Amino acid sequence: MRGFTKMNTVKMMLLLSSVLTTLCYSDNLDGSNHAKGHEGINPGSYSKTNPFWTNNPEIFGDNREKAHVTKMSFNTIEEALNNPNYTDFKNSKNFKSLNGDWKFKLVDHPDQDLKDFYKTSYNTNNWKTIPVPSSWQLHGYDQIRYNDTAYPWEYQKTPINHPDTPKDYNPIGYYKREFNMDKNWGGREVYISFQGVESAYYLYVNGEYVGYSEDSFTGHDFDITKFLKEGSNEIAVKVYRWSDGSWLESQDMIKLSGIFRDVFLYSTPKTYIRDYTVVTDLDKNYENADLNVKVDVSTKSGFVPGKYTVIGKVYDDKKKEVKNFEKVVEVTGDELKQIALMVIFDQIWNRVVKNQKRGKKTWIYFDEMQLLLLDKYASDFFFKLWSRVRKYGAIPTGITQNVETLLLDANGRRIIANSEFMILLKQAKSDREELVHLLGLSKELEKYLVNPEKGAGLIKAGSTVVPFRNKIPHHTKLFDIMSTDPEKMRQKNEN
Repeated sequence: MRGFTKMNTVKMMLLLSSVLTTLCYSDNLDGSNHAKGHEGINPGSYSKTNPFWTNNPEIFGDNREKAHVTKMSFNTIEEALNNPNYTDFKNSKNFKSLNGDWKFKLVDHPDQDLKDFYKTSYNTNNWKTIPVPSSWQLHGYDQIRYNDTAYPWEYQKTPINHPDTPKDYNPIGYYKREFNMDKNWGGREVYISFQGVESAYYLYVNGEYVGYSEDSFTGHDFDITKFLKEGSNEIAVKVYRWSDGSWLESQDMIKLSGIFRDVFLYSTPKTYIRDYTVVTDLDKNYENADLNVKVDVSTKSGFVPGKYTVIGKVYDDKKKEVKNFEKVVEVTGDELKQIALMVIFDQIWNRVVKNQKRGKKTWIYFDEMQLLLLDKYASDFFFKLWSRVRKYGAIPTGITQNVETLLLDANGRRIIANSEFMILLKQAKSDREELVHLLGLSKELEKYLVNPEKGAGLIKAGSTVVPFRNKIPHHTKLFDIMSTDPEKMRQKNEN
């Protein structure tokens, strides 16, 4: 769903602004500013089951939107043309700033975590307030740190190595505030945007988990539409000073923490321009240029499939239209299938989270699971769901007679390799050889997959693999449920 066009423009204007602030600070707690290094220290205990913020470097975002250019949705061309700049979108009726005073609390160590702070019933009467955006060190909390060649935690007594996080001192900042939902945003998608948070944070809305993010100096958006209600809503944010991502952010600079850039809400239609790219190719004389525009049209649940027209207009510095262009893009059934799949997976995830909060486990059964791996987008989404729900006490279970499709897909292979429990029956030669290699089966165990009697095969539980025989009598109800042999079922029905 991408539109592309090119045209000549006579004049281009580039506005740049920058602010440079220099701050020097020293403290006896810093110790030496010369790196001690971390040689000889064992790496952290990396695992995908660890919390996102520590010893889990492959997870640096959860449920956040894909990155995009700086943009805002306006209802009219006049609103867009009269907007003051590209950081303050107050001229748009689809923008709402959340800058201002937030409730704030700081603890010194993850062991002191306020685990229930995100709940709407949590008492914050004794909390102080802090302005957002700002760094909490500039308001009397924690300490400013400067290191040139050392990591900022090297002064601590307990040495660490990547991807571990500081053991002795690693503050957590808790933020909460309320806002009223704009009545004119009904039926639209609503996003919250954090332009900068250092170094890792969890987001909650009205007591429900929304998502997680690292990458301190990059803006992050989250779709919070389904978490909102009419009237007053509450946002809660938990910020870790140092995370496993901090190993990559130890530049020669002042080390600060908190929500240090703008926070705002914005709304869009169900179908909208999610992202765009503009490239201006100048001619040899640097007088004229080709304006190349690539547009990414995105859709959300509830959209109407069909043809959409993307219209572009170029204005000069006096807000006079110079050129215009348009391109028709079509949203077809393929996109609708992907969105429907997202909605289904999202509903599964919400149920798993609710059950986990109630102390219940969830069993998820995927019949013909290979069908979820035929499309790359669906495959990636399915594997993400499969991995995440296991951390929340769910038991995802899949069944397939088409093992080949699983083995041909990278995510399918990862699911097989990391499954805690598996029942393997007779396999085709090529599939069998691949499974033997993937699971590390011996030649003796492989024999049970060559031509076993019906109801026999291998059971894998953890690292243990044993042969089994469990022939189900034809006259039982269990046989009716388990059988996939249409001829056997036909004969049974005839009798």
